[in-house]
Amino acid sequence: MSQHPRSLYREALLWLARAPDHRGPMPHADRRGRAVNALCGDELLAELTLGQDDRIGELRCTVRGCAVAEASAHLLAELVPGADHQQIAGWQARFEAALTGAALPAELAPLEPLLALRERPSRHGCALLPWHALAEALRPVGVAPSRDDLGEAAQPPAGAASIGPVISTVGRQNR
Repeated sequence: MSQHPRSLYREALLWLARAPDHRGPMPHADRRGRAVNALCGDELLAELTLGQDDRIGELRCTVRGCAVAEASAHLLAELVPGADHQQIAGWQARFEAALTGAALPAELAPLEPLLALRERPSRHGCALLPWHALAEALRPVGVAPSRDDLGEAAQPPAGAASIGPVISTVGRQNR
């Protein structure tokens, strides 16, 4: 008997959440960004090195949160080396659209396990948390985050009580 596809995705997310790659502090980071999910309290610190032409060399994440945030951080860290800020912003917009039903572009295929969250809009903020921390790290020094930086996840899911933004950046540190 075969397993239900949702069960397989759940297992994949748990495996990714436990994977040690791209996890933990990066003392030699060029940029750092933090994001907090105000609905559940998940926190994420994204630390990265910048290479040639301000392209990401390496991304590491320290997550204090759920398996979804951990798995998403792992997948993001696998995806972004060599990418620049504009490319990442485009990917984020396409991933957010995919979470709400749009097709996932082939270049973002590694994020497919996270599409199991389409049926759970309240978990979208957890999946987007690493993206918001990365956007915070890449934001030019002295520039406040815009509504676009916070993305769709900055608003509570339809029908949820308004308790403030789901995602809020809480600080950054750049060398």
